[in-house]
Amino acid sequence: MVDLIENNKSTIDGGGTITTYASQVNHLVTYCYSRGMDFLDLTDNDFTDFVFSLSRNSHQPAVPERNATTVLNIGRLALRFLDFLGRHLCDTPLVGAQGKINAEIRQVKDRRRHGWSAVWHHRSFPAPEPINNKKPIGTDSLEALKAAAIECSGGSHFILMRRLAMILLLEVTGCRRAELNGIKTHDIRRALRLSQPMLRVPSLKKGGNRIEMREIPVNRSDLEFVDEYIEVSRRVLRRQLGFKGEDAGFLFLNARTGRQLTTDTITAEFRNLGRHAGLRSAVSPHLLRHRFITKIFVAIRERYRFESADEFTRALQNNLALQRELMQWTGHRSAQSLYVYIDATYSAPEIKQFVADYLRHR
Repeated sequence: MVDLIENNKSTIDGGGTITTYASQVNHLVTYCYSRGMDFLDLTDNDFTDFVFSLSRNSHQPAVPERNATTVLNIGRLALRFLDFLGRHLCDTPLVGAQGKINAEIRQVKDRRRHGWSAVWHHRSFPAPEPINNKKPIGTDSLEALKAAAIECSGGSHFILMRRLAMILLLEVTGCRRAELNGIKTHDIRRALRLSQPMLRVPSLKKGGNRIEMREIPVNRSDLEFVDEYIEVSRRVLRRQLGFKGEDAGFLFLNARTGRQLTTDTITAEFRNLGRHAGLRSAVSPHLLRHRFITKIFVAIRERYRFESADEFTRALQNNLALQRELMQWTGHRSAQSLYVYIDATYSAPEIKQFVADYLRHR
């Protein structure tokens, strides 16, 4: 954990990257504690059993089995943790070719960095899953989500409007769930006062605990819908819950407490809406981010008449101004993270519709 802090990993949004790492290491802690084992006493067979236990997930039968990517992430971090302990506390290697746990470091393709990364590997690890290209949520699925929000809000006008405002802002800003949860009422009102509305959105994933802001053009009618939620639904909820003057200003509130929503609640909202809508694939807020970014890439493709993904990639690599423009809109820290969207710009099922939308609003 000290290493992560020194490397400027985020603790924002309930702990950020550091909390994610801690929760993954906790699987190894639980495994050793339940068996009365010391970390330094683990053998290669013990580690193999640990990895298999991750796949079985037998202690929580109601929880779906973990996929290969999740098992790999937990296993790799466990080896990294054990290697750290071994180097600092043991006279002989704990992890490595000559260690009690026989493992090696391999180079694997890193989709996020558009390159290669060194990671630990153990014989018990499952085969990596195929790279899942960024697939945007389809128009039909998006409309089904909106219909589900109307149908399953339990008669609560506040929850209905909150859900519709969430879907709308994710669709038109492409923000991450934690960024959505950081938007405040004054951000909406400030954008509405501008002759050409630009919504300020928190930019996370910038490294460490820095919170920067980026501005995204948003249609006035969309902002007016969100402002209606603020002035009517949100205001009524606060009055009903006994709030008077104090207001932290966060846009999305918990219907029972009147406090800021958690990001996990936002994820759960979309998962529940997806189930109610009968959508086969799991639904998450990030699918709307993929939709937003893919539509931007489609617009650029049409503007510059790029005939292939390779041509688009070469042009983006050589155009620093375009890279900066895209990074401003999407909130990416590195231009390397943009390239994964190029393939979707040519292959996603919704592309024809996105092209038609671009030509209609050009």
